[in-house]
Amino acid sequence: MIEQSKGNCPHGEFILIDGCPQCKAAVWGDRESRQIVKVRFGDDATEGREYVYYFEGVLVVGDVVDAPTKNSTQKATVTAINVPEAEVASFKDAMKTISAIPKQEEQIPLEITSELSSEQEEMEEGLNSEGLTLIDASEPKQFTGLLTIKPQSETAVVRIKPLTYQNIQAIMTGIKDLVENATAFVIDSEATVETATVTLSSIATLKRAATTGRKDFLEPLQDFIADVKADFKLLMDPIEEADRILRSKVVAYRVAQQRKKAEADAITLQEREIAERKAALNNEQAPTQPVVLRAEPKTYAQTSTGSSALMGIAKWRVVDLSLVDRNYLMIDAGKVGKDVKSSKGTISIPGIEIWIEPTLQVKGRKD
Repeated sequence: MIEQSKGNCPHGEFILIDGCPQCKAAVWGDRESRQIVKVRFGDDATEGREYVYYFEGVLVVGDVVDAPTKNSTQKATVTAINVPEAEVASFKDAMKTISAIPKQEEQIPLEITSELSSEQEEMEEGLNSEGLTLIDASEPKQFTGLLTIKPQSETAVVRIKPLTYQNIQAIMTGIKDLVENATAFVIDSEATVETATVTLSSIATLKRAATTGRKDFLEPLQDFIADVKADFKLLMDPIEEADRILRSKVVAYRVAQQRKKAEADAITLQEREIAERKAALNNEQAPTQPVVLRAEPKTYAQTSTGSSALMGIAKWRVVDLSLVDRNYLMIDAGKVGKDVKSSKGTISIPGIEIWIEPTLQVKGRKD
């Protein structure tokens, strides 16, 4: 009989292949189940008496909630989550429930302001309640500075510092000795292979737990970033397009002025050459006055708000790939890898060595 590997966490000893039931519940459990939390009232959440409440949903330490009191509700800061039921067993029937996290308005210093009449203010208040905004179109507004935007007020509470959470700490406890044990472990028989497989299966479980935890922390942030990028793309696209159009027009004008100068100078020099040839043909004195060429066209503009200057940027394009030095060529690793894997290593690609490298596939038991 092979002895199963064991681990330890804040909840006690557990079989690694099975995992700690409490830690697994914390990582994969019902995110909407009721939990017990502690809160403190007042601005300073680091001092003062703590009060215990039920909460239906998910909270993190530092959340601000509306906690019911004897006659009303007051804002309080969450100081502890997942409080063991044993701590409140003697008075749990008298505990109150926090129903929701209060909405917090985002303070944004950038905004568009205008003077509104009392009637317009009333109209705007009503429209805002429907998610709309009143626009005064009675006369065009003078654009006097950088455009600023005041979006709908939204506040997002996100979790940071994963290692401060108990379920992540439990995973850390489970992996504490993994590398040391793996380094010392000797594989010299089928029995030791089976023992290693047990540990590898447990490692697969820990990897899934860590991956799930990382996803829980990153997904909301990635969603927020995607939303912000999408909104600012709507803002930046017309700005970039206007910038491109005006830049191209200024460049076209500057280049045209330089081309006109070059053509005019060429004509002037040709006229001098013809005059000199005529003088030589007729045995006359050649022109002695200096050749006057056109002044250099301007390549810059200076204003009270900024400047622009015509510059030359070195660019390139391929005209004959067969002549390009190999130092400038790059292997398409993605295509090579895809073709090698799809052929299971049987494909032959000139100049590339392909081999089969042994690896171990491990499948952990899914609960």
